[in-house]
Amino acid sequence: MSKLGRGGDDVPLPKTIALSFTVGADISLTGSMTMADEAAARTLESAANVAVAGMRMMIKAFGDQEPEAKKYGPVMDSISISRSGASVSGSVRIGGELLGEMMSRDRPDRREP
Repeated sequence: MSKLGRGGDDVPLPKTIALSFTVGADISLTGSMTMADEAAARTLESAANVAVAGMRMMIKAFGDQEPEAKKYGPVMDSISISRSGASVSGSVRIGGELLGEMMSRDRPDRREP
């Protein structure tokens, strides 16, 4: 068991995990976890939403001081978390412009002199 959530609720490991990638001009990742019961799914959903909200606040807070951090705002804003019964689903999208920059950042042939 791992500790998740504001109160450190015990959340058992998921029974199943499914992931899907869509690659095109953007990359989208969608995932779903089926938990043992609805209570565990509610705890996981809550913990995930708290984590995402915290990351969004950090990006916004640091974005004014660090323009590099601001680039990740649209990625954070694209994150969605939902629950249906004992399943928790989430998705995120990385835009093509940011993806291109991330992919070329460390390539020697793409570095600026």
